[in-house]
Parts: sequence; structure tokens; C-alpha cells
Amino acid sequence: MLICESTMADLIKMRVSDVLQCSILNWYENFKEYTIQSLILPLPQDVLAYLKEKGTVVLPQGCHPGQLGSSSIGDDDDDDEWDSYENQEEEEAVAPDLKEFNKEIESAISVLGGSVFPKLNFSAPQDARWIGFNYSLKSTSPGDIYLLLKSSCFITHDLCTPFKDCVDKDEVDTSVNYCLVLREWMDINPAHEFRCFVKDQELVGISQRDVTQSFSSVVQDNHNIRHDIIQFWNERIKDKFSLVNYTFDVYRPARRKVILIDFNPFGVTTDSLLFQWHEFRVTERCGVEGEHGDDAELSEDLERLELETVRNGDNRERSSSPLSMEDKPEFRYIGGTTGVQPHSYWNYGLPSDVRDLSSGEDAQKLVDLLQMTQGQQESDSSEDEGYGLNR
Repeated sequence: MLICESTMADLIKMRVSDVLQCSILNWYENFKEYTIQSLILPLPQDVLAYLKEKGTVVLPQGCHPGQLGSSSIGDDDDDDEWDSYENQEEEEAVAPDLKEFNKEIESAISVLGGSVFPKLNFSAPQDARWIGFNYSLKSTSPGDIYLLLKSSCFITHDLCTPFKDCVDKDEVDTSVNYCLVLREWMDINPAHEFRCFVKDQELVGISQRDVTQSFSSVVQDNHNIRHDIIQFWNERIKDKFSLVNYTFDVYRPARRKVILIDFNPFGVTTDSLLFQWHEFRVTERCGVEGEHGDDAELSEDLERLELETVRNGDNRERSSSPLSMEDKPEFRYIGGTTGVQPHSYWNYGLPSDVRDLSSGEDAQKLVDLLQMTQGQQESDSSEDEGYGLNR
């Protein structure tokens, strides 16, 4: 039995209220002492409409990417060149006038020290790093922020289908008060980022956040990392967050220093990293009796899949047997180079046709490519034969 994402969505039931409670609007005030300083700007309707608009990415009037402005656009000639480019774009799409909101952004950036990390209620445009200056989300101007937001599939998901995986999306109010969140910029070492999983108000799992690398510091200091995160959760978060099932991200730059980064829903919308969502379901023995048509069969299949996951662990270090009731939370990290995973954001910088071909998602494109290649080869062969006869 293949456990697909839709089945996981049924097993790990996520509701609209779960997603809404993870909006920074609903938790920042209660936890601002333990997280990164942030300013929250409600999105006006014209800005919201601009962000939702599909098509060519056209920056609002007067917006230049600030990072480019600080590093390579420093004289009048360069400004004229940029203005000329803007005029060319305007022939296809009209740049919106968002001057009032731009002033709010500039003021917030100044208050936060000149550089910020942008996000919306739920997500940051992590998948748009490829278009940012120096492959970063670091923003110093409204132009930087608009460019990242308009280039991000994550942001599009937040604006258009934030409740796609919720079981009650067709039954309850799904309106969202959208906002732009500007967070004080912090240079974060990915070796010190971790995702934590809370189930039934119990911290059950901790995962290395960046699964594309193995960090020797995590391997060597895993016991202290686990201890500090548990202590932080017990003292700062436990019984203080509104949900019983959720995930949260933390940054631990030094011993006994843990910073809250974000909250996320407990479900398939959130990346489970070195865990599998079905593992959390196994601990419930497939939930309430009668909830699924064949619980016994499903339980056996999930347990078999869990055993396969353990056997093929690829040097992912585990503090105990997967999700055993003892020694929770289990801390998983990559203990060797053979356990690393591909970077999940890299493919967002590629044309969609290339992504579809490499993943095999669109078989027709592959057929078209093979037919085109065959036609080109036949054409080249005919030309070669003709050239030989003319000699």
C-alpha cells in the first residue's frame, strides 16, 4: 500500500483554525520577548491585489532593488538604464503606484536597522532566494521586498490557497487579514536551526532544519542542543501556545541561548524534514477506532513503512528507536555526508519546462523533446547526405 500525501493529509488532520493560529498576527505579541524583533504592516487592498496579480514581475513605480542600488547602481547613467528598462516593461504591464505603502516599508526598515527579513502571515519567500542579492532574503528597500514576494510560489500559496490541506476548508470562514512582516535582519548559521514537533501538547521530535548538510557541531553537541531546546519549550512555549498540535522553529546560536523563529501547522503543509508524517500517526495506532475503513490494514502498512524508513536511515542519527515512548523528544540529525538530501529550493530557480522534464511530472513534454530531437537528427542526416552528393 503506497502512503501518498493525500492519505497523510487524512491521517494527520489539519484544520483551518490550526493554520490561522500559526499566523504571526496571532502569536507575536505573546512571544516577542523570545523571538526576533518584527514590525507588522497590514496589507492595503491595492498592495494585496498587486501581489496576487499573475504575469510578468513589474515593480511598483519608483522601486529599484535596494541591494543592486547599494552595490552596482551608483551613478546617473546606471539610473537612466534602469528607468529605460522600466519603460520597456510598462509597454506590457503598468507598474502600480504604491507610494504610501512604500513609505511605511522604508520607515520600518529604518527602525529595524536598515536590513530586514520579509515574510507574510505564514511563510517567507524562501523559494525566491535565487533572485535575491547574493542568494539571500536580506532586503534594504521596498524594491527588494516586492521582487522576492512576487517571485515566490510560497507567497502565492499563502495568498491563494493557504488552507488547501485542511479538512474543513469548505465548512468554515477562511478569510485572512494579510500583513507584511518585516523582521530585523540576523545572519543565521544553518547549523544552529532546528524544527520541533509538538503532538498532544508533548514535544515529540526535534529535527535538524537544514537537511542538505552534515554539521559536525551538531553531532558533537547533540545532547546539549536537545537539552536546551527542551528547556526552552518547557519554560517559554509549553501551555502558552493556543494549539495542542503544532511545530515551531528555533535558532540556538550558543549554549543555553534559544531564539523562537516561527510556528507552523502540524501537517503535510509543513516540511517534516528528517521525520515522516506517518511516524507521528503510528504513535496513535491510527487514531480513533472506526475513523478509517480499514484501520488494522493501514496500521500494518504504516508500521512496515516505518521499519523501511529506519533501515534506510542514511546516517540520520537517532537518540532512540523512532518515536518510542521513552526519551522523548527524539532528536534527529545527519551524522554523515551520505545522509544529506537535495536542496528543496534549488529547482525554483529553473524554468518550469526544465523542472517538469527532470522530475518526469509532464510526460508529454518528454515525448515532445524526444520527437524534436529525432526530427533534428533526421534533418542533420539529410543535410550530411546532400553535402556528400554535391561534392
